[in-house]
Amino acid sequence: MTKSIVSSSAKAWEQQNSAYEVLEEEAKPLGSYKVIATYSPTLADELDIQPGDTVTILVEYDDGWVQGINETRGGIKGVFPRHCVDMNRASNKANKNNKRSSSMGGYTERYTEVDL
Repeated sequence: MTKSIVSSSAKAWEQQNSAYEVLEEEAKPLGSYKVIATYSPTLADELDIQPGDTVTILVEYDDGWVQGINETRGGIKGVFPRHCVDMNRASNKANKNNKRSSSMGGYTERYTEVDL
């Protein structure tokens, strides 16, 4: 019985992992950005980046990490901390016109001051 459970668990994990990889590959890149801080990998899936490198961000995770490709150093793919790139200054025009999201929800709009 244990053998059956282990076998079915392994099969389920493989299917889930396979589906996750397909989702990552189908996602459109979020943009290309300049690296502003060094990150030296400590695990095999992490990416070495240096200030001045250009990286293409593929996925942004909710834990402060991103997955990207270091275009400057041979197109190597990996994860690294989001704070290492300046995502406010996109090198592609598509991201330059995005509205800034407010911490209160919704979007911030330009306003004019009115006398009350």
